[in-house]
Amino acid sequence: MMWMSKYFFPEPVSPGVRAEQIRLLYHQGVPIQTLGIFTAIVSVTMFWNVAGHAMLSLWLGIHIVVSLIRLAATVKFTRSPIVDHRTLERWGVPMLPVRSYPV
Repeated sequence: MMWMSKYFFPEPVSPGVRAEQIRLLYHQGVPIQTLGIFTAIVSVTMFWNVAGHAMLSLWLGIHIVVSLIRLAATVKFTRSPIVDHRTLERWGVPMLPVRSYPV
């Protein structure tokens, strides 16, 4: 089990590297979320005759809502004044799927 610890508890990185990781995460947000919505629509279309319509519609609705919340967080990030690493670090707080705004 010790070999798994490096995946769950990665080694700390410098503030500059961490800041760049956070910037890249949000920079890729719009295309990733847009493609996620598109893929969800294609998936629901493919499974429409196979699975229950109510379940597929519910899944698609939740997926779109979560994606839109993440898109809103990305837009807020791009419009926020980021001055230093400490300001940027609050955007790197791990997010739950429904809590996309940083603390």
